[in-house]
Amino acid sequence: MDLLEDVNAIDPGHWYYRHKYLVIERAIERVNKKSFTLSDIGAGSAIFSQQVFEKYPDNKFYAIDINYSEEQLICSSGNFSYTRDLVPADIYLLNDVLEHIENPSELLESIHKLSRTDYTLIVTVPAHKVLWSSHDVFLGHYRRYTKSDLLKYFQNEERYRVLDSHYLYQTLFPLAFFAKKLKRSKSKSQLKTHNAVINFMLNKILILETYLNLRFPFGVSLVAIIAVSNPYPSPFEK
Repeated sequence: MDLLEDVNAIDPGHWYYRHKYLVIERAIERVNKKSFTLSDIGAGSAIFSQQVFEKYPDNKFYAIDINYSEEQLICSSGNFSYTRDLVPADIYLLNDVLEHIENPSELLESIHKLSRTDYTLIVTVPAHKVLWSSHDVFLGHYRRYTKSDLLKYFQNEERYRVLDSHYLYQTLFPLAFFAKKLKRSKSKSQLKTHNAVINFMLNKILILETYLNLRFPFGVSLVAIIAVSNPYPSPFEK
């Protein structure tokens, strides 16, 4: 979650966070590694990597964000560390990061040069330009993505292999579309809490979406899982 959001109001049971976490959890299970290091790049509040860490406490996790304060950095404990620097890992989580960068290819290349072995990228981005709103402006986004837009970063290099890619919050796309078209607000965060009944209903809808493995050509967000071959020696190894 972006540090521009109200991190004090985070509720892991909120339909948005719950669904995104389940998607990330399933992606990590697909990597099929019991022992791994994970770098959560642009982690912000680190809500997702913290939840994954609870499931894999014996593995090393790094929450990485250039905007962390000194107070946040000293919150590191045991196998979970906060840092401003990129750290080599087996799995890199880029949760809603690429849309903040003018040239995402530069970040992807930096990750590749840093990595020691083969690795996996789990990438999520906001989907479809038609959903562009004041929330994107508030968060400093450069763009929203279609699936083809995102996969272009990984199609011209032999090292990349797309394991999966699909839209998220597919069943909520019509609601998001009409809500954003009807609402003409100033640039601000649109992430807010809902009453328990609405939150319960949306959670159930999204669980059903996951269970049915829907693959509609639209959604509010987008995920891609990329396996990356890295035959080059690490700069950390002699």
